[in-house]
Amino acid sequence: LARFGGDDRLRLLFTCCHPALAPAAQATLALRTLCGLGVREIARAFVEPEVTTAQRLVRAKRKIAAARI
Repeated sequence: LARFGGDDRLRLLFTCCHPALAPAAQATLALRTLCGLGVREIARAFVEPEVTTAQRLVRAKRKIAAARI
């Protein structure tokens, strides 16, 4: 996070929590992007397979790009 300025962090926060994303995707994206947790750590927190977490991140990033969020 040190590489991001205050405005960039706020923009990332709003992007991660955009209502177009499912709540689970919002939380996963925020933990990965803002907190820097790895897929393994996030998957363990959600008690789910790593592949599920990784796929959720991919779908969320695609949705953000497609919707120009």
